[in-house]
Amino acid sequence: MEGQTNLPVKVEVIHKFNRMKKYEYADVVAALRDSVTLDVTGPQSLEEVRRKVPFDPKKDFRMPRTVYVKGFGDELPSSQFDIEAFFAQYGPTNSVRLRRTDDKFFKGSCYIEFQDEETAQSFLALDPKPLWKGKHELEIMSLADYLKRKNRAIDAEEAEPNATRPYRSGGRGGRGGGYKGNRDRRDAGDRDPDDWKKRREDDQKSGFRDNRRDRDSRHQNGKGGRGRGRGRGNDRDRRNNDRNQERDHKDRYD
Repeated sequence: MEGQTNLPVKVEVIHKFNRMKKYEYADVVAALRDSVTLDVTGPQSLEEVRRKVPFDPKKDFRMPRTVYVKGFGDELPSSQFDIEAFFAQYGPTNSVRLRRTDDKFFKGSCYIEFQDEETAQSFLALDPKPLWKGKHELEIMSLADYLKRKNRAIDAEEAEPNATRPYRSGGRGGRGGGYKGNRDRRDAGDRDPDDWKKRREDDQKSGFRDNRRDRDSRHQNGKGGRGRGRGRGNDRDRRNNDRNQERDHKDRYD
């Protein structure tokens, strides 16, 4: 389901996700068929799924139906499932995303995307507010209000922009810019989707791959081989350097 092209995804691929493995394949198919936003097609055991309405990256569908909730305490092995079950009683959800630090520690807060804006507004209007595990008060607000608050804190230098998480708030310089700001920059064409190809070509022109050819040439000429003394160590260093460069190339372009 690649954006506007709306390409189908094989259900067997989804079934391989870690959280899906514990379910029977047929149960995954049945759950997808119940979706109001997805279509399931294809013969049995070869089903594919795609969006009923192709994704439009220029429209912000998620913001109005997403809320921010904080106060879940420390993470437990069952936290993801427990929190999902907690919100299920207030209406269908598309996703429950646990917020984490750059070191992967749970922040005690979540982004909850409900099925539609009406369900999100109904949850925000609850009075009294729901309690976590029947006793812990929760901080609840719309995603839009949370981002406004975060932006004010950043402008006052009371908080730093988070550059590695979805729905990140705007910031001063750096890689900030906010959830909407980042999308606007992509829409404006600031980032060339073929940029990686240009970088790869530049690397190749500057001799990125020449190290291996130079090494082979040295071996053919009898240099840098398994000689005495430091020659053997130098050869190992060159091989390690080649491997490091190959890994770097894979990380950058794969």
